[in-house]
Amino acid sequence: AARKAGQPLAADSLVCDRIGQLAAQIQAARLLAVNTAVVVQDGEVPVHQGAMVKVFASELMVSLSEAVFDLVGTGATLEGGATSALLDGRFEYAVRDALLYTIGGGTNEIQRTLIALRGLLELIVQVKDEKVREGLFAEVRNVKSEFDNLKHKLEEAEKQLAELQKALVFLEREMEK
Repeated sequence: AARKAGQPLAADSLVCDRIGQLAAQIQAARLLAVNTAVVVQDGEVPVHQGAMVKVFASELMVSLSEAVFDLVGTGATLEGGATSALLDGRFEYAVRDALLYTIGGGTNEIQRTLIALRGLLELIVQVKDEKVREGLFAEVRNVKSEFDNLKHKLEEAEKQLAELQKALVFLEREMEK
């Protein structure tokens, strides 16, 4: 069992607190996913619900990866086949994977904009004064235009990321020779 200062990690209240927080966040991610599935089951497109799941779950994956590093030490940073690599490098792979999820499918910043726009639209519909409502809709159209520009830039960045990933695989293969 893992130990810290000669004591099992389970005896450390800070470790228990951190694990408890992560467990609660995992449950919250599950509930967001279930909510999104219900929207799909009802025949609707889960635009902002899907974005919420993506943002929360991808950032949770990063938090879980950081917790593993903090709790089990440097063995979690080693890739498969390395001496002292934990679980044959699965932790190290999971960290790289987690970082990509915050970018892939639309950066979390763009997803947050999508969530905010949807929430704003729901509030605008409730505004009684027609002039105020039209002004708010105009502002949303401006934000959507900016969002579309960011989305285009993201698509270009994702293409570059794919090329970088190919280059990384090539370099890894060359280093193995």
